[in-house]
Amino acid sequence: MYSIIQSPANELNRSPDQAPVTYQVAGFDRVQFVSDVIQAVTLDGNTPILDLHFESDGIRAGGRVTVQSKNQYQTTTLHERLRSVQGVVNVEQLKPM
Repeated sequence: MYSIIQSPANELNRSPDQAPVTYQVAGFDRVQFVSDVIQAVTLDGNTPILDLHFESDGIRAGGRVTVQSKNQYQTTTLHERLRSVQGVVNVEQLKPM
């Protein structure tokens, strides 16, 4: 299990045009699966990870990653990058409550 949580102070520093976006990611467990997901998220160097939680059972891996998105283009691009990670079967953007 992996978990990265940034401090609430980062929430206060977010500009009004940025919003948290959460993706549910499911795929086949393998060495460096989570590392590859993190690399896909941070590839542009402009997408901070706010929360990350993954679990695996040796066959399947899944979890959620919450990022700070600046606009719809960045959200769509990130969704495509996550889908391109080796072993990923499904990526779903979760709607805020």
